[in-house]
Amino acid sequence: MSDESRKMFQDRIDLLKGNHCEVIQLDAEFAIDQGLPIYLDWTCSIVDDEKDRNIILAIGIDLTQRKRDEEALEWLANNDPLTGIGNRRGFQHDLQKVLDTQRNGAVVFIDVNRFKQINDLYGHTVGDNVLIQIAESLRASVRLTDSISRLAGDEFTVVLPNIKADQLEKFLQKLSEKLCGQLFLSREGRWVEYSVSVGAALIPLHGTTEQELIVHADMAMYQAKKKGGDQWQIFDPSTNDLADIRRDHDLTSLLKQALKRTDLFELNYQPIYCIKSETVSHYEVLLRLTDLNGNPVYPNDFIPAAERMGLIRLVDEWVLDHAISKLATIWEAGTHFSLSINISAPTLQSNTFPEILNNLIRKYQVDPNHIIIELTETAYIENFQMVLTNLTRISESGVMVALDDFGVGFSSFSYLKKLPLSYVKLDGSYILDLENNLDNQVFVESLNKMVNAFGMRTIAEFVEDEVTLRKLEELGVEYAQGYYIGKPSPDLSEMVAGAGFEPTTFGL
Repeated sequence: MSDESRKMFQDRIDLLKGNHCEVIQLDAEFAIDQGLPIYLDWTCSIVDDEKDRNIILAIGIDLTQRKRDEEALEWLANNDPLTGIGNRRGFQHDLQKVLDTQRNGAVVFIDVNRFKQINDLYGHTVGDNVLIQIAESLRASVRLTDSISRLAGDEFTVVLPNIKADQLEKFLQKLSEKLCGQLFLSREGRWVEYSVSVGAALIPLHGTTEQELIVHADMAMYQAKKKGGDQWQIFDPSTNDLADIRRDHDLTSLLKQALKRTDLFELNYQPIYCIKSETVSHYEVLLRLTDLNGNPVYPNDFIPAAERMGLIRLVDEWVLDHAISKLATIWEAGTHFSLSINISAPTLQSNTFPEILNNLIRKYQVDPNHIIIELTETAYIENFQMVLTNLTRISESGVMVALDDFGVGFSSFSYLKKLPLSYVKLDGSYILDLENNLDNQVFVESLNKMVNAFGMRTIAEFVEDEVTLRKLEELGVEYAQGYYIGKPSPDLSEMVAGAGFEPTTFGL
């Protein structure tokens, strides 16, 4: 028992002996041999023994486990169990303390870039280890007066009391360097690299309330994210990027609603024409989005936003489900055709992709030979082996694979002999004004011959007129897609009913 507890206990006993009270109660802490404390609740009273002498009856209740449980709950209420640093509640408490006691300071927001992709590609254990490593780097990067927290998922914060703008800039520069690193995967014998985007808001320049500072630090973080990986930014309300950041926030909210509702996302279908047989071969599925006022939101806006916000896999799964469902519905009506469905790089690199696709094929009872998975964004493929494994698995089940935008980058050439491809889509930049560009004609003809040599078929995009269609036929290209063949339309049933090629029906 500590000296303080011993004195308090003795004082209470003296009160009891002096008949100043009938019962005393005291919680006391004792140290045992191993150095760990135990806690007892003592209740003492004066009683008579068998010889009518006054004695003190002391009853002790062991409160050690309850005390330790209370301490654990108190710790969990303010700390993140994975990383051991503060949580959202702890962050709010520390920030409010700075706002109440300091003249100046800063709030820093940190986001792990493409963290969802790390989880999808390598598993949540690897993702957790990345978060732990970042938390350890944070601990080593801050002052004793600073506080660090993990808000949720891959978001961290630092509350910096008593810091000015010039000091903050130096701190953010060092912090962004220290928090970017790599993790070794012993089983795979490879390194996983990760980076962060860092944003900060100054107290009181950018806010004097928790809400203002959180919003502005978060916006600064998105400003940094738009610059690329491992960047930092102090909130700047005058920047032209502010409207884009707010639009990203709005798009994120809209996308989340679209995934739950039935009236915001819509599938459109564009015919792909077999030049030799003069019939529509199959249809490419294109995703369209409208906002809450019914205004169109273009794919060039919402697809990158979905990737940045980690929603792209959910979007891909929505498209797969609705496209295969549509395929089954029209098949039941007796019309057989194929659909080509675009899938993003993060989804293709997920080890659950083949299972998700095969489950949908079984659910809707469609022939896998009439589904084409279109590979896009080859520049963003980080785990090519996983993509190869996944595409091999689905092709073995009968699903066909197409490569989009072929010819743009040298990396796409290596995919020809490695991936199980059925179709290769020539990038539209080579097709526009093909009739008047002799260099592109030579290039398209050479690409077509190379693709055919691998047993694959070519599709030309951006076919806008009859002249281009006839030139493609002359160069040996087998399939064509573009506004001359047909504009994207949500009414697949009507398009399928007129599947013979008639430019007045499908085209301009």
